[in-house]
Amino acid sequence: MQVNSMYYNYYNKEGRYTPNSPQTPAWKKIYEQSEDKIKSSNENQDSDTYKGLVKLENYYYELGVLNRAKYSTYEELQNALSQKYLSKNSIYANYSYQERRAMYDNELNMSAFGIATNLSDPILGAVKGESDEERQNFNRQSVTNQINNILNKNGIDINSLSLVFSIDKDYNLSVFNLEDSTLALKISSLLNENNNAKEFFTHILQSLRFNGVNIDEDILNKFHLHRELVNITGFSLDDFHQENGQILNENGQNIIDIFNEYLETTDKVPNEFKGVAFSYFKSLVDSLANKDLNQIADLNLSIAYENGVLKDLDNEEILNKNISILT
Repeated sequence: MQVNSMYYNYYNKEGRYTPNSPQTPAWKKIYEQSEDKIKSSNENQDSDTYKGLVKLENYYYELGVLNRAKYSTYEELQNALSQKYLSKNSIYANYSYQERRAMYDNELNMSAFGIATNLSDPILGAVKGESDEERQNFNRQSVTNQINNILNKNGIDINSLSLVFSIDKDYNLSVFNLEDSTLALKISSLLNENNNAKEFFTHILQSLRFNGVNIDEDILNKFHLHRELVNITGFSLDDFHQENGQILNENGQNIIDIFNEYLETTDKVPNEFKGVAFSYFKSLVDSLANKDLNQIADLNLSIAYENGVLKDLDNEEILNKNISILT
């Protein structure tokens, strides 16, 4: 029987995310296929890892339903499964500790949260994981296909063209190295829809990290500070200036105070994670407060497209505002 488990904090376990209603688990979102929208991270459903996760879901789903009907608290559930898998008298005593721990984790997490993801579970046998290179190649091909699909559906074929996609810190995508400015504008307009540019930006950044491109820490911190500020407050880092070691707006309000004020009332961050979000934001401010933000480049990313293939550019090309390939 094919089942469809959903993430939920069934026992209201403190410290775990509690959505208003059951949600698609993170591992399923990773493996969701997209054809007409860019998705930054794409995983292969033909992989042993995906097949193993589906098998775990099918195996533990009914056990989770039964356990939630039987045990009224998380502690009761935890104690019962500890006896079942980890005690000296366990019927699974002949399995290794790693295997017993995996079974314990999977039944506990499926019962309490609707997920089972420990691949050391003996019901799977040996799971052959994909290499990082195989995953990267699959992901890159998927993103390329998604771009082509978006454009092909609108009568545009760029397989024979050589161009450069450039995306700024606000996820505005532009097309360069294309003589037909009307076509360039049409391509950029399509790829700026439906969160495509943000996903494309994230894909480029992930690819650079995979390839070992070393982007300056200050540039990354400035970017993350800007994005956190925009996401929570709607303000841009460009709306602020530095004065006496502080980052202030035109009214003299400190950036940390403004962020905290908006964070307290936003529903974009679950209440149980607001403390973490504030600490992270403050750490970014502290890392940059005594540095001249105007002298730190914005993280504007670019990637080439040649003969139907996306081609990464190196760090110097990405961070140089006057890169030759764009002129």
